[in-house]
Amino acid sequence: MTKDWFDKHIVVMTLDDDKKKEKAIKAALKKAVVKKLTKDKPAEGKTYALTGGPNEKCISNGNSWKESEVK
Repeated sequence: MTKDWFDKHIVVMTLDDDKKKEKAIKAALKKAVVKKLTKDKPAEGKTYALTGGPNEKCISNGNSWKESEVK
C-alpha cells in the first residue's frame, strides 16, 4: 500500500468537522494498517490453510498467517 493510495481512498470525518483531529485520526489509522500488513506475512516453505470450516483457523476466517499454519 502506498501513501498515495491511502491518502486518496481513505476519508476520515468527525462530527465537529475538526480538520486537525481528522488528520491525527487518519495518521494513526494509516500507521496501524501499515503495521498490520507488514507484520503478519506468510513464511517461505510453510503451508497455510487459506479456507476452512466456520470454526477452523484459516486466512478466510480472519486468522493470522501464524494462526493458520498447517502443522
